[in-house]
Amino acid sequence: MSMIGNTWEEQTSPNQLLTQESLTAEVASLRQELAQVKQEKSALQTILINTRILSEQINILLPHESLKSESQRSDREMQEAKEQLQAVLNAVPGPVSWVDSSGKYLGVNQHLANEYDLLPEAFVGQEIGFLEGGSEFSDFVKKFFAQPDSGATQVVEMAFKGAKKYYLIATQKYQQGNAIVSVGIDMTERKLTEQALQQSEARNKAFLNAIPDLILRISKKGIYLDVKEAKELHRFTGQDNCIGQSIFDILPLSLANQYIHYIQQAIQTGETQEFEYQVEITEYQEILEARVVSSGLDEVILIVRDITDRKLAEDALRIAEENYRSIFENALEGIFQSSPEGRFLRVNPTLAKIYGYDSSEEMISSITNIGEQLYVDPEKRTEFRELLAKQEMVKSFEYRCFCRDGNIIWTQIDARAVKDSNGKLLYYEGIVEDITQRKRREDELRRKLEELKIEIDHTKREKEVAMLTETTYFQEIQQAMSAVNLDEFWS
Repeated sequence: MSMIGNTWEEQTSPNQLLTQESLTAEVASLRQELAQVKQEKSALQTILINTRILSEQINILLPHESLKSESQRSDREMQEAKEQLQAVLNAVPGPVSWVDSSGKYLGVNQHLANEYDLLPEAFVGQEIGFLEGGSEFSDFVKKFFAQPDSGATQVVEMAFKGAKKYYLIATQKYQQGNAIVSVGIDMTERKLTEQALQQSEARNKAFLNAIPDLILRISKKGIYLDVKEAKELHRFTGQDNCIGQSIFDILPLSLANQYIHYIQQAIQTGETQEFEYQVEITEYQEILEARVVSSGLDEVILIVRDITDRKLAEDALRIAEENYRSIFENALEGIFQSSPEGRFLRVNPTLAKIYGYDSSEEMISSITNIGEQLYVDPEKRTEFRELLAKQEMVKSFEYRCFCRDGNIIWTQIDARAVKDSNGKLLYYEGIVEDITQRKRREDELRRKLEELKIEIDHTKREKEVAMLTETTYFQEIQQAMSAVNLDEFWS
């Protein structure tokens, strides 16, 4: 059996994933821009060739003019060539410069001069690296002079007034390679766009790699188009690379049909589809969850993760809750949860019966103030809360309570204060036992003990009298009293 999955982090949403379609669109846009750059590069080379020709024509005409200074025709030709060259330079929306083989400027156009707030004449005779921010251009020119090529292009970073700019520089040699002319096109916006796209791709790749799920791009017909691998992918797919293959060639038929059904539903409705399924992995079963999101007219993004541990935890929790509910409902003692404000949150049937109510619900709805309605002595409620505030648990706390019919009973409570992670009191919970009969037996025992004490005291006195009458002293007194004539004594 084969499939895909990993542990699902609850906060992950497939809508947050950058789709392949959006990445493809961005790459296509960048390719269009690069194609345009190539066209502009070709135009630059044409300008450079024309500029080189015009420059050489001027250089030829200058000595010719000195030999034929009186020739008006030569003057006109030289002036026309200069004007034509100047028109070409003014038409270029970027920096233009002439540099000799020693690395010094022969001239620059007004655009380049304006970038540095200088006049074009200020550049003539200066080393090409005399201004800050042009080191890449300087290195490019020096390397170009050292090469046999007659022309070259390169994207160069330059700094003007502290701001970075990127130019596509095209250079052409002339005067038998002893001088060059260079023309630049501002590529800053395109370069920044390219860098932003690269950063975006890097971020998205890192984001996708951080997700422990298997992410598949699948066509409407069930063909794997792309895969973001998950840990131990092969144990679900059975293969290291499934791109180009059909899900019917990899998955069991029933599961492949299930995939196709939800893929078509996602494409038709545009809504996220979710389903779960089980796969047999050697000796045990794994439970997987799949989410399908439409990413175009004919394809989807399908995210699969292993939720086996979550399902097992849910089952364990459900069993624990059922066990707790059984204990809660069938316990012989009363069990409760109450708020600090004095209302019952939960009570079990036994507790309701202790206080004379027909059901837990009736008791919860009837008692809105435990201290006033339940306690015969309200100060005992205050004492109970103070004890819990000090020690968070009380044992064998006894107090008298009113039942629903007004009768008074004795109860004993074991309780604790439940708090959150910050120490805030949430509620009280505990066990209540009706000790009325025990209290009555204790009272009866005390009464009997008192009666027994009285009886013991009476018997003791009788015994003491008997012992006294048996003494020699008492006998002598009794004999003396017998000899006395009481009539004569009192007369």
